[in-house]
Amino acid sequence: MRQAFATEAEASAHLNERLSPFFHLIPEVHLRHFDGSPLRIDYVALPRADVEFRVPLIGIEVKRDYPSYKDFSQALKQADDYRHSTITAPHAHRPPP
Repeated sequence: MRQAFATEAEASAHLNERLSPFFHLIPEVHLRHFDGSPLRIDYVALPRADVEFRVPLIGIEVKRDYPSYKDFSQALKQADDYRHSTITAPHAHRPPP
């Protein structure tokens, strides 16, 4: 179900509420694109110990809505940029103690 939010902060709060029982959410993780440019993704989600998940982590970029095709296209390009990046923050690879 598609849900639009008034702000990205509101969307983030909803995301935290829904996912925090299942994932450690690490906010504002720094990345390095393969071309050398720095990026920042809103969250890296690491599955909690009692949760089976196919991959060790996922990146999440929060958007409040996509009011136009252009906005949606920009979000897809941003996702592709993240796909071609590596995490530079060492703490983002492991859950908090």
